[in-house]
Amino acid sequence: MSNVVLAQLGGSNDPIFNPVALVRDEARVEGNQVLAEVRAQAKAQADQLVMETRADLEIQRAQVRQELSPEVSRIAVELASRVLGESAADVETDARRRGTVDRFMAEQ
Repeated sequence: MSNVVLAQLGGSNDPIFNPVALVRDEARVEGNQVLAEVRAQAKAQADQLVMETRADLEIQRAQVRQELSPEVSRIAVELASRVLGESAADVETDARRRGTVDRFMAEQ
């Protein structure tokens, strides 16, 4: 081919005839593929982190509930005693009341 024809072909916007456009388009496609892969990896990592965090929070919630349950039971029995005007000093009665409160708390 003559230099004139090659110059005309090189100046074309058609990627078939313009090697620069062809390389640019291939790079764009490859870049989009890399970007999609990176996004997919980031989403997978984020999903894993969210799942682990939720599991950790559930464990912490159960621990806090277990730690606070006796205190809530004690306060509930004390409050009920004040409202009813009866003493919760009887150990057996107190234990039954706490059991009732504990069962209620377990249902929540």
